[in-house]
Amino acid sequence: MSRGVNALDTINLGLMRAREWKEAQSELPKSPFVEVKSRGRSSPYAIVCHTDGAWSREHRAGGMGWIFQDKNKRQINRGSSSRGHVSSPLVAEGLAIRHALDHALSIGISVIQVASDSQQIVTAITNGNRLSEIYGILEDIAHLSSLFIEVNFISVSRKTNCLADSSAKLALRAFLAPGD
Repeated sequence: MSRGVNALDTINLGLMRAREWKEAQSELPKSPFVEVKSRGRSSPYAIVCHTDGAWSREHRAGGMGWIFQDKNKRQINRGSSSRGHVSSPLVAEGLAIRHALDHALSIGISVIQVASDSQQIVTAITNGNRLSEIYGILEDIAHLSSLFIEVNFISVSRKTNCLADSSAKLALRAFLAPGD
């Protein structure tokens, strides 16, 4: 005679496994998600990529924008993206960096400096802060970063990041108002 699974036993087992997982995570050494492959300052040959994310609380949607500039601050390329089911501004910022790195690789950039006005994201990437809200995005950023010869992440002011900000907001606006 087979015994049915008791709901309470299932819940208890799940809680026990979750506790075990959490304890195992705290035992892991804290290391940066991305080994910043830079020699102090960014290479003079690095392409600077400004990224930004825009978020709509009402629609739970995000717009992401990025601008590539050469050492003379001339725009050489740009991109934007948008999507639904974005849970926070932090997620939108992380997605912007992930999309920008992917775009950079697709157009042959191998030395890059990523500039974001989200100090929280830059700190998480460079210091290995494990932000559970964007853990998967940080892992994607780490993987993409490993494909560059040199990568550097810096935090910049919002004023410095206005072109990427405009691109992200335009992408979000277009996503929210299709056909206009």
